Amino acid sequence: DEVEIEKEIKITIPPALQNWLIDDWDLVTRQKKILQLPARVTVDHIIASYVKEKVSVKGLSQSMEIAIVQITNRIRDCFNGLLGNMLLYKFERPQYAEVNV
Repeated sequence: DEVEIEKEIKITIPPALQNWLIDDWDLVTRQKKILQLPARVTVDHIIASYVKEKVSVKGLSQSMEIAIVQITNRIRDCFNGLLGNMLLYKFERPQYAEVNV
């Protein structure tokens, strides 16, 4: 017999991000507002900007640069893998499916 073990991950979300997520939830679930796709600013763009800013720090070691790139690549991959099934509200999923045909 196989035993399935779930691991709980606790994430602390800063208050400013909590407020943004609440507003987003209200717009999508209560007001049925959906953003136009493709987005003007993509996750890839946000991550690339973040990496550019972090690796531009003077005195940053090459191993730290590599770590920043690897970690942000993993974050992007996780985001892309979870987006369609777990991160979108049900009202957003049909539009996402159309764009990703």
